[in-house]
Amino acid sequence: MMKVDLIFPRGFCFGVERALSMLDDALAQGQPVYVLHEIVHNTVLVNAFREKGALFVESLDDVPDGACLVFSAHGVPKSVKERAQQKKCRCIDTTCPFVERIHKWVSKLEKESCPIVLIGKRGHAETQGTLGQLDFPQRAFVVENEAEVDSLPPADKIGVAVQTTFNADKAEQIQQKLARKYPTVLFQKGICVATAERQQAVKDACPTHATILVVGDRKSSNARRLVEVAEQAGRKAFLIETPADLTGLDITEPVGLTAASSASEDVVMAVFRNLTK
Repeated sequence: MMKVDLIFPRGFCFGVERALSMLDDALAQGQPVYVLHEIVHNTVLVNAFREKGALFVESLDDVPDGACLVFSAHGVPKSVKERAQQKKCRCIDTTCPFVERIHKWVSKLEKESCPIVLIGKRGHAETQGTLGQLDFPQRAFVVENEAEVDSLPPADKIGVAVQTTFNADKAEQIQQKLARKYPTVLFQKGICVATAERQQAVKDACPTHATILVVGDRKSSNARRLVEVAEQAGRKAFLIETPADLTGLDITEPVGLTAASSASEDVVMAVFRNLTK
């Protein structure tokens, strides 16, 4: 039997649980419920909500006027909310409170005419939602690594925001480089507590485990960051969505098993049983 240890904390965070509960409550009302984009990055959960009747769409054009509309936990640009109001939709905003805090921060920076640097993944739903809070998003700079700091323009002062699911160690390194480059840097702690705790738990598990398995969706930023943390520690690391993904993996014991903040504990335990049977 394979030696497998469950890493804690893992799995659903407060923001994900909140979003799923809000969507369940909306569906319980018995009317058609439209969801703009995936409620969270978890294909298994999204399909389960489809079976319950949720209608997932990628554009407001697919939402009838006056319909019940749910915004995903990643947040959406303010222009989307404005258009939804024009369509007289009954909007339910499941944006994670940690993400909302970032939205308020960048809006404040823009009002104060402070250049904005957003540490995060380009094209990610959360990053797009954060930039979408700005009147002039083209004036903000998205930075994914330390090297990109070199190409940023000079300024007396900048304001920095961080994608909540970014790699905490990388974010710290980028912030340190920004602090060396600019005379005044206004920071707001962006990495959410759940993300930081899960990344630290993986780091703590690496010295005693040869392989780290992360249960999560391949579209999930925080899932990929957990894999990245393990690889940075020199461990084998694999991202799996279901037990079927274990087939063919070069797994070395002992194994540490964790899960992204949008991954269900049911799937984690299914993987655990598959490995230890």
